[in-house]
Amino acid sequence: MRSGRDRVNDNVKQFPGTEPLPVNPITLEVPPFGHCAHDLITLDGHNRTVRCTTCSKVLDPFNFLKDNALTLQTAWRNYRMVMESVRQKNELLEVLKKEEARLKGLIRRHKEKVEPPIDTRGRHL
Repeated sequence: MRSGRDRVNDNVKQFPGTEPLPVNPITLEVPPFGHCAHDLITLDGHNRTVRCTTCSKVLDPFNFLKDNALTLQTAWRNYRMVMESVRQKNELLEVLKKEEARLKGLIRRHKEKVEPPIDTRGRHL
């Protein structure tokens, strides 16, 4: 005699689309993860090419020079801005040092004008 469970399995139909997937005929070359900054380059004088040593990509020489020129130009501009900021901070520091010396002198003069404290316990305060 069949159990109730077998009768349920007889009535169950397989869901369409459960067949295994066919093999994918397309393969893509995946570039390496991240962005190559082309920090290491090789100059080929014979072929007149610029090649990135890290990712082996051939770079356009003009674009490479232009990008590096822009980088150098930005670095010099930043350098000038930082040096101007340092100059301004040094000027402010000199003003503050003069103010500190003036205030210390003022405190010293006022201490000289004040009468000495009264010694109530036989010690100087």
